[in-house]
Amino acid sequence: MRPIEELRATAHLCVVGKMPEALAPAECGVYNGWVEWDKFRATVVWGYNENGWEHVSVSPMNKRKLPGWDDMCRLKDMFWGKDVTVVQFHPAEDAYVHGVNGLENVLHLWRPINGDWSVITEDLIKRL
Repeated sequence: MRPIEELRATAHLCVVGKMPEALAPAECGVYNGWVEWDKFRATVVWGYNENGWEHVSVSPMNKRKLPGWDDMCRLKDMFWGKDVTVVQFHPAEDAYVHGVNGLENVLHLWRPINGDWSVITEDLIKRL
């Protein structure tokens, strides 16, 4: 994931700040902000080390909408660049998480910190 200094200078991204330790342990490096382009506006939260994963979550300001494919691609490129692979998980239904912090319209992008994709297991996905 791009360093915070680089993200602060990224067009269409407003970095609000680092999340307080009461909400996210300091070692996770979790930040929040918002993005805006065309008619898309959303809050974003990202972490540099969440159980060994880089993570970006996005929630459009319009609570009746989800980000589209093009929006998720733009976020991926913004946070990681065009030459990096990230994923969205579609776990078994019993592992679904609904209403994170009262929000139903949140999508997530994930990438293992060390780039080792072999670490993905069903149990791991349930813990993310």
